[in-house]
Amino acid sequence: MAPDEIEPMVDAPLLEAVRTGGLEDVRRQIAATSDLDARGHAYGYTALELALALGRVDVARLLLDAGADPNAPSPNDTDALTVAIEEFAEAAHPLIDLLLDHGARPTDAALWAAAQAGDLWAVDRLLAALSAESASSRDLEALEGALLAAAVRRGDAALFERVRARSDEMSANSLQWAFEAAADSGQSGMWGRLRQLGEPDLPRALQSAALAFLRNGTPAQYDLLRRITREAGPDAASRLFAFAVTCGLDVSDRTEALLTLARECRGDLEARDASGMTALLMAADRHHIQHMRRLIALGADRHVRDLAGRGLSAHVERWPQSVRLAEARAYLAELGVPTERPAASQHAVPRDPTGLAVLLGLAIGVGVLAVVLLLHGLGLL
Repeated sequence: MAPDEIEPMVDAPLLEAVRTGGLEDVRRQIAATSDLDARGHAYGYTALELALALGRVDVARLLLDAGADPNAPSPNDTDALTVAIEEFAEAAHPLIDLLLDHGARPTDAALWAAAQAGDLWAVDRLLAALSAESASSRDLEALEGALLAAAVRRGDAALFERVRARSDEMSANSLQWAFEAAADSGQSGMWGRLRQLGEPDLPRALQSAALAFLRNGTPAQYDLLRRITREAGPDAASRLFAFAVTCGLDVSDRTEALLTLARECRGDLEARDASGMTALLMAADRHHIQHMRRLIALGADRHVRDLAGRGLSAHVERWPQSVRLAEARAYLAELGVPTERPAASQHAVPRDPTGLAVLLGLAIGVGVLAVVLLLHGLGLL
């Protein structure tokens, strides 16, 4: 983080001195400040945390020597160690040593930040700074899973082997996390290494790979997506039709690549998700008209119905405020699809017969009372 990325903090002289001032400016403000650990309103940093975020080691050391608390309480679980690790990753090692030497207590947030950064040194350094009881209470399996996933994302074979060597056997959760990291980042080599350690949940990995490819579209991501799709088989390949039409309004080279891959791997264009929706019904429900046209061109059934018997029109009519409603209606008319009631209107809450009976009883009671009062007024009672 650079000083100009932070707005001036004129209402917090110490923080402003840390942001832009020299050491003498900071010393003067330390002498004039009663609370070194006060947090700025705009960013929530203490002066020490701000110095760490800016990489001002000399200022951080000055504040620590003056009595700044590296464990200052925070409403949002911010702490000095976590700030240093999140800002500088492996370049934070001198800052970690400095803070630990001044009494910083490793938090779960700091350990997690180090693990997600793939910083094995920092994880071990933080764990070593804890008591044996405190260290053993941490979720070491989750930390190793995060480390392994970080190694996979970076394609760091050396770190991968070092993390793997820490345990006789990696847990299923850690392996799945790593498989999904490989799928997301397009690390085919790491996918192969992981396959030697265990079996992935292929549908979950396929989802990670498909969404990552739609997001970034790198050749490496596509190559691994294709490999996973082939391993997963036709049922999983069928899900690519849905991914292609639900993750973006327009047809693109990336959605076309997914549709082509789904067909290449014998995916079923009429496959349904857990709620009974096909890819075409999903596209209609979202008014993704270009995708509807593309699926129809590929042979999707325009007369398809969901499990409740509702067709394309019912799902198009579900969103009357949509700016694409008129265009969607026109396309269905072009297809010759009959108009239906909106899908939502067919989920009306059934009337409560008990409530109706109570209302009827009250009405009869009021009527009887009115008759009695009338007869009494006429002197007949």
